[in-house]
Amino acid sequence: MKTPFVVGETIYLRPLEPEDGPDAARWFQDAEIGGRFGSGLPMSEEAGRRHVEGLTRDERQVGLAVALRADDKLVAAIRLYSLQPQRRSGGYRLALDPAGRGAEKIAVEATRLVLAYAFETLNLNRLWLHVLAADQVARKRFAKVGFVEEGVLRQEAWRDGRYEDVAAMAMLHEEWDRRARTR
Repeated sequence: MKTPFVVGETIYLRPLEPEDGPDAARWFQDAEIGGRFGSGLPMSEEAGRRHVEGLTRDERQVGLAVALRADDKLVAAIRLYSLQPQRRSGGYRLALDPAGRGAEKIAVEATRLVLAYAFETLNLNRLWLHVLAADQVARKRFAKVGFVEEGVLRQEAWRDGRYEDVAAMAMLHEEWDRRARTR
């Protein structure tokens, strides 16, 4: 394992490094990922490298790589952003390698590892995320690990030439604690 930060059953989290930039750039070129998370503009490998370097310089965000324990292959990238220590809150974003296998299992395990880090190490009170309202798979995935839907932001996202609604979801520290006690 390369600089493991948090270790799970099949994956581990490590700091996102500039050399991960080309993979991130490739993922953002994918229409499905780029349409949800990107600006819609092309991203070169160099731009991907600069993007990852920017994550390491901003203390209001944390960039994490998700790698397989078996072979260290990078399979996803995580961004904790808009971290506000006074309010003890922050946002969560997960980008999976579109060519990867077992994406659902990886997404769930990575999210659980990030929740533990966010609530137990960073001592956040609230971790929130946004997901396309039409993406029922993602909504169910995040509900499965304990995120609660808080509402819908109407026409918040621009995708494929039209506006789409975005579901706002969050988990509170006390909800994480309850889930941890029942495991």
